[in-house]
Formats: sequence, C-alpha cells, structure tokens
Amino acid sequence: MQPFRLNDEDVCGLHQPTRLVLDWLREERGLTAAKDACREGECGACAVLLGTREPGDWVRYRLVNACLLPMQALEGHHLVTLEGLNRADGQLTPVQQALVDEGAIQCGFCTPGLVMALTHWLLNGRRFDRTEGLAAIGGNLCRCTGYQAIKRALTRLQPLGSALPPPHARLGALIAAGVLPASFIGVGERLASLPTPTPSAPRADALLVAGGTDLFAQARARHSRQLLVMLADRPELRGIQASAEHCHIGAATTVEELLESDLLAARVPHLHQVLERFGAAPVRGRATLGGNLVNASPIGDLSVCLLALDAQVRIKGPRGTRHLPLARFFLGDKRVDLHPGEWLTGVTLGLAPGPTHLHFEKVAHREHLDVAAVNSALALELNDGTIGRARLSAGGVGPAPRVLVATSDWLAGRTLNGATAWSAACRAQQEAEPIDDVRGSAAYKRRLLRQLVLAHFQALGPDGISAHWPLTPVTGGMAP
Repeated sequence: MQPFRLNDEDVCGLHQPTRLVLDWLREERGLTAAKDACREGECGACAVLLGTREPGDWVRYRLVNACLLPMQALEGHHLVTLEGLNRADGQLTPVQQALVDEGAIQCGFCTPGLVMALTHWLLNGRRFDRTEGLAAIGGNLCRCTGYQAIKRALTRLQPLGSALPPPHARLGALIAAGVLPASFIGVGERLASLPTPTPSAPRADALLVAGGTDLFAQARARHSRQLLVMLADRPELRGIQASAEHCHIGAATTVEELLESDLLAARVPHLHQVLERFGAAPVRGRATLGGNLVNASPIGDLSVCLLALDAQVRIKGPRGTRHLPLARFFLGDKRVDLHPGEWLTGVTLGLAPGPTHLHFEKVAHREHLDVAAVNSALALELNDGTIGRARLSAGGVGPAPRVLVATSDWLAGRTLNGATAWSAACRAQQEAEPIDDVRGSAAYKRRLLRQLVLAHFQALGPDGISAHWPLTPVTGGMAP
C-alpha cells in the first residue's frame, strides 16, 4: 500500500487492502473513539474524516463511515479520528464544549460520531441554518434519546459557522477558533509529497470499487482477499461539466458532490429533491453515481430519477468506449450490461430546450435514510397545459428500475388534467410487474405506484387537479 496520513503522522507499510479501517484503528492503533456498532453505515458511531487534496493544495474533508472503508482507500489521503481533533492543551474544542454545555452527552457511545459530524458541518457547511445542521447530523443515533440536547448544541454552533469564510479558505479560521488542532496546517503540501500510485487499466481478476458503501456492508467476508482497484480518486471519472445541450457527470462523482454542485443545481435542478433524501452525510461522502447505477438495485432512487430524465451511460472497455441508454443498461435484479473488462465512466443528461418538469416520490418505512418499497419519477415537457413528451419511471415494481413505456407514450399529447392523471395512474398499475417480498405484496406495490403517479400530477399539474379525479376508473384503468 502507498502511504497515507493518520491524524498528525504519516503511515507507511504493508496493510491488507480490503481490511476495514474501523478494525485497523481499534485493533492495530488502539484508537477506539470510533465505535464498532451497526457495521452498515446506519448509526454514525464510527464516523471519521477523510481528507483529499484538491487543486491549490487545500484539503477537503468528508465525513465517512470507518466500518465501510477499506484500507486501500486511504492511500494518499488524510484520515482523522476523534483523537486527532483533541487539543494539545487539554481543553475541549468548541464542538465538544457545546455538547457538554447543552447536556448532550449521556452514555457517550454516540458522542464521537456527533463530534465528527458537527466538525464536518463547520468544515463544509454553506448556510448554517437549522435545516442544514439537522441534515449534517442525520444518521447519528443517540441511544439515550438526547436529541433535544443535541439540537441545542447545534444551535449554539451556528454563529461560529456563519462567520466562517468559504470552505476552500476555511481551515485557518477553524484552527484559530480551536475547532481543529495546529497539526492541520500544511496537510495539503504534506499529502502532495507522498508517493502516489500511477493509475492503470484494471486487471481482469480485480474488483472495481468506487465508494464501497453497499459492497462492504453486505459482502465483507466474500471480498476479504480479493484484489481491489479503487476508482474514486481517478480524475477522469470525477466532475460535472455542462454544455448548452448536455450535462456530463463522472461516474466517480459522489452524491455529496452532486448535492453541492451549483452547476448541477442550475442545469438539472430537479435532481436535488432526490439527492437530499439520499442517505446521511457519511454515506453521501463515499457513495458515487456510477456505483449506485452499477449496483442495479430494483429500488435505486437515483436510477429511477435518471431514467425519467432519459440518461445515457458511457462505458469503457478493451474495445473502446460505447454509449448506452440507461434504460437498456439494467438487465435485471443486480444485473447490468457490462462486458468483461468494461466499467462505467460517466452519465450524460440531455438538456431540453424548453423546461422539463420532474417530480420524484418514494414510499419507505422511514421518511429519511431508508430504502423504498416503491419509488417513481415523472418528467414532463409541457406546452400550454398539453403534455409534449413524458417519461414515467418506477422502482420496486419489477426486477430492475424501469421506464413505464406504454404509460409514457400514452401521455404524449394529452391535456394535463384530472382525467389524464387518473388514467395514467391506472395504466401504470397494469404495466407494473411487482412481486411479493419483504417490502410488501405485489397488490400493495401496485396500489403504491398508482398513488405515487397521482402525487406526481398533483405536484406538476394545475391547482385543484386532484379535485377532478374520478371516483371510478376511466377507460383502460384498473379498479382501485
């Protein structure tokens, strides 16, 4: 393995690349602030900061789950644990002090993760309002139900955050405020001096890993000795570019980077309603666009939204590069159209000359941080109340996320009114092919889909459209 930096020291030597960082920290280094708990990225107890050098030698720190992070992902990075935030004079940092002053520390099990999450908020926050603060600590479970005290601590930190400069120039101010120790000075230059591996074409027997948030939650033992090729830091796979007609997104671009992109918000604003509900910050900081698509979950939120936007995928392999509609990329449950030696390099979205109206809905057991039983997206091009082009997609109603082609084609040219909405919802029920599973029966999922389609039209249609839905199905519909 190549060297990396742990808190205030450089680490070199041989390490098992697939070993999880959480185990290495606790068992080899004796750094036990990161707690061993859910092992799925659900609780925040093992949160650490992972610093990546950006152009200009500044370092961007992301909150990540140590339980889902392989050792190989540390190469050339700065890993910061709670121990690495402690001040040399023994005083508490402002984040730690806020938690103490507001009585937010009870059993203490969740405290390290909360300190890391709130420090990450001060490092990367933009608005420093209550909404952003609550999102920053989303996924951090308190077993003693101390949530009100935690929220008070968050409020106490807002004035400090609001006075900070932009993230790329924020490190010095946070060191001066005592949030970070002086050992953070010069980390960018130090990382630049570390030897870095030269990217090469992946070997046929290697496992391609982007963020690994799903892989290491479900298949740790299976891949414990397999050769890994980490894709997350390859510059050719990262970034967002837009032209007048297209938006190109690198496959290794993380969900957090998508959420923070002003360019994406301006050119494809509809995506934010999906991204804001995509996991908690430690998952978004590692999960990538390409990894989410290649995972091919039947209920992938991003997949469903991108299907409605008629996305194209770019695939590179031994025979060159090919482009494929995302709708043809998914072949079935966890199956995609990738030949041996190929990997996904990016996604392209077409930008329509006129406004495209998109709405996304999902039903899950929890409002946030949960997978869907059924999800759906509807993209409409409208002209004076007439639907020009429509793409209705759905997940959880078949072996892979899919476009409901028949319903989408039927909608073209229709007037946007209650009768159209009801008939489209009923037709979608007929077109869906759900199965009975742990998330519900097939009949239940059909009804969910119908309600989600109606919700799309309620959001995108004229005021009062729901008042005109018929009590009985229109032609071609299915009885409720």
